[in-house]
Amino acid sequence: MEHLFYFLVLIRIAIQIFLLIKKTYISDLLKKVESVITDNSDPLRIPKHYVIYLILIFIYFIILPIGVFSSQYIWFLVLLFYQLPTSLIFKKKLSVRYIKDIIDILILIFILVNKYFLHIDIINIIF
Repeated sequence: MEHLFYFLVLIRIAIQIFLLIKKTYISDLLKKVESVITDNSDPLRIPKHYVIYLILIFIYFIILPIGVFSSQYIWFLVLLFYQLPTSLIFKKKLSVRYIKDIIDILILIFILVNKYFLHIDIINIIF
């Protein structure tokens, strides 16, 4: 079961890289959805790609709390407490979101490498 969870983390890394590559398209998509919502127009005008984007983000926020119960819980807590404030503060700045996404990818890759290769016990190092 634990390997299945880390496989989901690997899938999340792939999704995060895809979203990083398509960042300008997603930014335009979010502006389009925002204009549909502010115009109070037909909700069916919301693009289907936006629904897919929401599903991918939802998967990510399912993985984070589950990761808190794994052996790499410190790193998932770092991701969780780093992800939420930066997502709200730097919502509009595209360049900062690129940097934030790259940091997210690096932390997720470190979690996988630490689990299967490095075996660094951060609790013993801190305390």
